Amino acid sequence: MDINMSEYKDLFLSEAKDSIAKLNELLLKLEKVKSLELIDEILRIVHSLKSSSAAMGLDQLSLLMHTLEDLLTVIREGRADVSSDIIDLLLKGVDLAESVILAFEEDRPLPKIEKFVEEISRFIEITKNPHPHTQEKDKNFRLYSLTVKFSKDCAAPRLKMFAILKEVEEHGILIKVEPDPASEHVSSREYQVLLYIEQRGLNGLRKNLGKVEDIEELELKEVKPEEVGVDPTLLQELVESRPSITEIEDLVKKFEETLEKEESATLKVERGSGYTRRKIEEIKIKVKDLDKLFDIVGELVLIKSRLSRLARESNIPSLKEVVSSFERTINILQEVVMAMRLIPIGQVLGMLPRMVRDLSKELGKEVDLIIEGKDIALDRKILEEIIDPLMHIVRNAIDHGIESPEERVKKGKPRVGTVAVRARREGDYVIIEVEDDGRGIDPEEVKKLAIEKGLISPSAAERMSDEEALMLITLPGFSTKKSAGMVSGRGMGMSAVKEKIESIGGVLEIRSTPGKGTRVSIRLPPSLAIVSAVLVRSCGDVYAIPTTAVSGILKLDKSNVRLIAGSEVLVHRSRTLPLIRLSEILKCSNANDEREVLLIDAGNKSYALAVEAVEELEDIVAKPVTKFIQGIKEFSGVTILGDGKVCMILDPYSLIQ
Repeated sequence: MDINMSEYKDLFLSEAKDSIAKLNELLLKLEKVKSLELIDEILRIVHSLKSSSAAMGLDQLSLLMHTLEDLLTVIREGRADVSSDIIDLLLKGVDLAESVILAFEEDRPLPKIEKFVEEISRFIEITKNPHPHTQEKDKNFRLYSLTVKFSKDCAAPRLKMFAILKEVEEHGILIKVEPDPASEHVSSREYQVLLYIEQRGLNGLRKNLGKVEDIEELELKEVKPEEVGVDPTLLQELVESRPSITEIEDLVKKFEETLEKEESATLKVERGSGYTRRKIEEIKIKVKDLDKLFDIVGELVLIKSRLSRLARESNIPSLKEVVSSFERTINILQEVVMAMRLIPIGQVLGMLPRMVRDLSKELGKEVDLIIEGKDIALDRKILEEIIDPLMHIVRNAIDHGIESPEERVKKGKPRVGTVAVRARREGDYVIIEVEDDGRGIDPEEVKKLAIEKGLISPSAAERMSDEEALMLITLPGFSTKKSAGMVSGRGMGMSAVKEKIESIGGVLEIRSTPGKGTRVSIRLPPSLAIVSAVLVRSCGDVYAIPTTAVSGILKLDKSNVRLIAGSEVLVHRSRTLPLIRLSEILKCSNANDEREVLLIDAGNKSYALAVEAVEELEDIVAKPVTKFIQGIKEFSGVTILGDGKVCMILDPYSLIQ
């Protein structure tokens, strides 16, 4: 029966991309922590990807994975240390594998891998033949006798022996052990072990056995098979069959893991008297299908708003009843679909360690990356849009901010710089901060450069606060570097970052202390689409403000309004809040009396917003503002109301400074 493997392409691509991401993560860990367990885990992933790519007919990727497998085996057997150069080589192979996968996904010609395979092969050959005169000797297995004698005060010699036998099996082939520690009646302090092992494996075994405590005597000597009654032919067969046994063990382990994963993740087993029933609990869904469903829900929300308006304006009880039921159903559907689109931000932050490592090495700097808040969830679309800006900000922190190790030492700082990426919730918004302990940014220097470039006038610079001056680095063409490079870009980076963040309803802020470091904050809405909003009227138009920022609504009592230092405040229940009049923000000349007040809590900002009238509460489908009004910070988006009119969405964080 012919199998059409193209049917499994999407599944393969999904698994392959997960494998590449995991390999990047594990290799960076391996560079810091030299662990046999990590090497084994990396080998399993590489072996699995080799098998699946071969099944898909991707011989190029399969060969590449086989090459990486060989290199990892060299490391595992102790023929090469886990050095920075080795990690570079492995990461280079992973990058090449990712290129092959992407080319396969887009039906493009696959990149060439021959040069890389040849490079790895040469390296492996060198590890096999460190000295020409020992080549013939080192390639053969030899039989050894291992004598282990534990001290009298060793509490559990039998258990210690099991640990030693595990090391023997990892480095060579265990032939025999006397007495057998697996026997319940044996509790000996002295054991004799026969093992068949190569010289390169012997070195690693000696090293690890030296770490076992409570050993009084340890002797490892070469013996001849006939001296200990072992058939040499049997030994050769063991060597030849060992790779096959390893592959079978890996295959069985992978199969068991898959079954376990499927049973717990996708199937629910219900058992009753005389029956067993399995239910599918989870399925994979394509992103484009989820986006389509989300768009449909957005349309339904608009229809719901129009129907609600019609029901309120009519005197038909049955219509009101049907619309009320429809609203409840749409609200439930909306919540479910919104939850489906939420993705932990850790899926994006997981890309940063590899980038920071490569960039630090390229620039000759030493950087420690701290990541916090990986579990914070964001709408998938926002997460996609924030990837490039976030990576650019981190690159800037390393390139512009973190000093060279020598410079840091002269300043009395730790040799290793720190870049911290933190995500947290603040109300209904998500805050992502990138903070470094580098050289910082001098606001006066920024003003000076901006004047030289003709971006601002000297008089405008004098009136600027430090915070406003720092935001000048987001102007097109501004750069604090004398020359542009591959890392820092050509003066357009932060301008593009700010534009991208604002296009999805976000806000960018920069704080810095010269000599101590810089903190760049990004405030993001949790979703690009459906939000609950209070509709208010001012200057003859209706505006929307997210309900998450509104803590209360009350009538404006002029007797509670005071004037402090020339600014209006509202006294309410022992709180004194700045009073902001929406008509003044909108700068309209035909404003009516403002009769109602919204109490606003936007992060660390609390104030009272005076409006002509509060209209109603409504779910709205938020859309980003166009480029023509992106510069107006008071607006975070736009929506269409139930009556078909366009309504601007106010940004509660930007209405007060």
